[in-house]
Amino acid sequence: MPRIFKVLLFLMVAGMAAQVLPFVIYHVPDAVTVATTAVPTGYPPDYKASDMARANAFNQAILFGAIARIATWFLAMFALLASGIGSKFSGSTIDSKRAWLTRSLFLVALYFCFRLVELPFVVCRFHHFQAFGLTPLSFYDWTEIMLIGLPVPLALFFLKYLLVVCSFPLFKKLWWIAACLCIFILYDVLPEIVSRTYPLDPVETLSPLPQSPHADALKVVLEKAATRLPLMIVDQSNRAYSANVYIAGRYGRQYVVITDTFLKTFTPDDAALALAHEIGHLRNEITMRLAGKALTLLTLASGFFLAFLLTGRTALPISTALHTVMILMLCLTFASFLLQPLSNAFYRRQELNADMEAIRLIPQPQAYSQLLVKMAKQNLEPLDMPKWEEYLFSSYPSIMTRIAITTPGR
Repeated sequence: MPRIFKVLLFLMVAGMAAQVLPFVIYHVPDAVTVATTAVPTGYPPDYKASDMARANAFNQAILFGAIARIATWFLAMFALLASGIGSKFSGSTIDSKRAWLTRSLFLVALYFCFRLVELPFVVCRFHHFQAFGLTPLSFYDWTEIMLIGLPVPLALFFLKYLLVVCSFPLFKKLWWIAACLCIFILYDVLPEIVSRTYPLDPVETLSPLPQSPHADALKVVLEKAATRLPLMIVDQSNRAYSANVYIAGRYGRQYVVITDTFLKTFTPDDAALALAHEIGHLRNEITMRLAGKALTLLTLASGFFLAFLLTGRTALPISTALHTVMILMLCLTFASFLLQPLSNAFYRRQELNADMEAIRLIPQPQAYSQLLVKMAKQNLEPLDMPKWEEYLFSSYPSIMTRIAITTPGR
């Protein structure tokens, strides 16, 4: 066994342990932590030290745990490549049923390998939500939901990389272009046409919003925006206690969703302001969807082209399929992280545009700022974040930035 493989394997195990560490460090703040937390000057007066301490601890644990998970994933991938396991299981013939069965089983095993690598983070994140009182689920309920949700991503992963394997004998040197376009069409274009309007969920139930002051407030906003959309409510409290109002659905089949947690905690005026923000997104929806698809295609093309370069810029024999698939996964992930700041910057700008559209639709900047703070407290979002975190990981501007934009001179 190569020495480099042993080193990478050791680092991968250390990375799995490191995924747990942030959740140990950033636990629910005690009275001493709250007492030593200083709220910066300029923060809203109703935002207390306890709010800030809880939001910071909650988000820092998830942020650094996610970074450890990403690092562990890369180490696991490098360890697999160093072991040469992909070449051993690829098989050498195209028409051998046993070879294709082996490749298929390898892809399934690869999926579960990566799920195992990130398991410490996923489990700790759930317990973190429990500790902060953001979910009513027991560990048994959560495990059941995770298992129910396993087949779909497994099938998508398997079909995606099976397409790549099949492209080798079919398209020769152009395998990377053909596979890239097929994946983009099947995974990003077709779902816009054939997917369900109202998705199925094993926990939450989506139903029409009954007549209520909140429903009346939402209807007034829709009329003011000259927009007609169905109003739906989802019992999100079965899964989490976060609150939201959003517009969901594919283009031409959109609908407004309000969570039952929002209905219980926020006023009808708050619901109207939240929907006004979503109307801002709706008016730029074509731009956002096209930009999103363009970024997805750019990421795919960059990752496939990089894999093509690393594998010799030539037609590849089927015996190298699984090894190439792992290289491709590495390249796609690298391309995604490389382009993530660009994507984040675009979506942060769209959020600010939607904020300004909300103020134009309902000119109540102070009330809108108060809503942003109330939702941040409900969902344990920090009001501000370091620039590096915003640049690398956040597709939303900080709450303080949004307040400054919507209430100039505050």
